[in-house]
Amino acid sequence: MELKELMAQCDADSRRWFPGIAGDPFFIGLAIAGEVGEIANILKKVARGSVTLDEVREHLMEEGVDTLIYLSDFFTALGGDPIEVYNRKRAFNESRFGGRVLDEPQGSNLPAPRDLPDPSVYMRSRAA
Repeated sequence: MELKELMAQCDADSRRWFPGIAGDPFFIGLAIAGEVGEIANILKKVARGSVTLDEVREHLMEEGVDTLIYLSDFFTALGGDPIEVYNRKRAFNESRFGGRVLDEPQGSNLPAPRDLPDPSVYMRSRAA
């Protein structure tokens, strides 16, 4: 399935399932935030050691798809082509960041997800 087909299907489904709110960019924006919050909550549980990534991988992917559906609906509601907007944004980011040569990686000191240590390293000491 191509992106445009996916977007058309998401929009048609949303209009059929939720006719009173489908196409409303304000509602959709809040829905995106809610779905990303669900992803963050699951990842928080992994980081604190309550569950493993393997235990919640499928759930994370489902929440990711929920986010994708709402993002698709968001672009449709705004009348935008995400590929066109992506290409413009990428060109801007390339002009802004593309020529940089970094001695050390910037950003988080956390390792890449595949290199995560035991989740207990993220837990605060109860003695503190």
